[in-house]
Amino acid sequence: MILKEEREVSARDCDTKLDLSWDSVVDIYMDGVTDLFGNLGFDGTVIVKTFGASWVVVKNKMLFFRLPYWRERYVTECFITHVSGAKIQVDMAFSSKETGEMLAYGRGELCALNMETGRPHKVGGVIVDQTKYTHPERTTVEFEKYGKSELPLMYKRKSSYMDIDYLHHTNNVAYIRMALDAKDTAYWEAHPLTSLETHYVKQSHEGDLLSVEMDDDGYYNIRNEAGEIVVQGHAAHL
Repeated sequence: MILKEEREVSARDCDTKLDLSWDSVVDIYMDGVTDLFGNLGFDGTVIVKTFGASWVVVKNKMLFFRLPYWRERYVTECFITHVSGAKIQVDMAFSSKETGEMLAYGRGELCALNMETGRPHKVGGVIVDQTKYTHPERTTVEFEKYGKSELPLMYKRKSSYMDIDYLHHTNNVAYIRMALDAKDTAYWEAHPLTSLETHYVKQSHEGDLLSVEMDDDGYYNIRNEAGEIVVQGHAAHL
């Protein structure tokens, strides 16, 4: 199944240039994954009841080619591209409604964790039938590997109510907004992103003090008070 939806760039989704914002692309991608899984009968609410497990995003990466402008109509297509015993890979293509031009492309890897033990739950052949739902990828997306070295500290902030998801963890998109807040508006307007990659290493919760680090190349870490990396990635830019 390919979940295809026609959309229009709304004011709430715009950045300072009235383009679809980078964090909105991630938000739309995450919503698409949830809706796709819901239509296929294995979203988070279902697998909690059936398997005592929850979906967890391991990592995702968004490629930006040309972001649509305010009120421009575009199409998203969300589909599964790979299923293994432990993980499921989901892609989303963003394309122009008028020309079919690819505007952005997202890929994420998810696993299912047992809610009691925290251990991985088998995905392929148990939660998801990999013979039914996979489709070919439409472009190459390569994930990077990251070390644990410290990067320049940009600022610290607490995870607060508006950052928290239904599992009472800091929401994935909230981390991305924290990372992008490491630089100011003038910087990002002069250095637009070409891709945005995020690896989710540990959970954080409301009230946790998080340290945001980023270097001039856009590599970033978000650490907890113990100095452990919670999230790391790369905001690659011009």
